[in-house]
Amino acid sequence: MPARTFSPMLAGLPPAVQETAETMRRQAIWMRQSERMAFQRDDVKTAQMFGDHAEDAELKLREYLLPFVAARDAAPMTLPANVVLFPGVRS
Repeated sequence: MPARTFSPMLAGLPPAVQETAETMRRQAIWMRQSERMAFQRDDVKTAQMFGDHAEDAELKLREYLLPFVAARDAAPMTLPANVVLFPGVRS
């Protein structure tokens, strides 16, 4: 069974990185939803707190993914001619 890709942007990254990024993204979404609900209750102080935490979580997600995405984008998309692929292995 192939590994689940959470987002097209994460395709090509190791499964553990994808899972960690998805967990971080869910946390940021939850905080944004909490911020929105606090605004609906006219609780500005709590909304600002959740907004600040969501911003921090989104920044941490970007910082976490940057080296992985940069390495993936810089890597050659084809294997050298001297690489032998075994049956069932995708390149």
